[in-house]
Amino acid sequence: GYWRPSLEKAEFIQCPNPEACLGISKSLEQSNFVLLEEKCDIDAGYVGTLCALCAKGYAETFAFTCVKCPGSLLVAARIVISWTVFAIIIIALVRSMLVGIYKPKSLFVTRAKILLDHLQILSISTIRSLNWDIPTLRIFHWEEQAGILS
Repeated sequence: GYWRPSLEKAEFIQCPNPEACLGISKSLEQSNFVLLEEKCDIDAGYVGTLCALCAKGYAETFAFTCVKCPGSLLVAARIVISWTVFAIIIIALVRSMLVGIYKPKSLFVTRAKILLDHLQILSISTIRSLNWDIPTLRIFHWEEQAGILS
């Protein structure tokens, strides 16, 4: 899938998700004027220029794909479970660090700090405006696939 901004230009832009761009169709033909309409895979939730937007009821993933939104009950359950797990982890980290203050050379505190640094880096990595290199984008894709499976 490629997209052409106008018939007068020889410029073509590759669709971010080639499976979503189905090509073009002639929607109106009059004398010397032909209106070309871009066709997107609407059944899979793609709409808009370059088929880069998700239709209502779909959400965009980091890999420029659209996935059907789960029900609101499932979303609420995921949020509650995520925040509960997050709170338990934070409480455990704080408790272990307080206990580890009195124990010199505690490996657990060191590992907890490394884990906390990792979580901070992961939260920063969700910023899309950064220009990530290909290996990093692959890691994000693997993490995203793991999140979709859960």
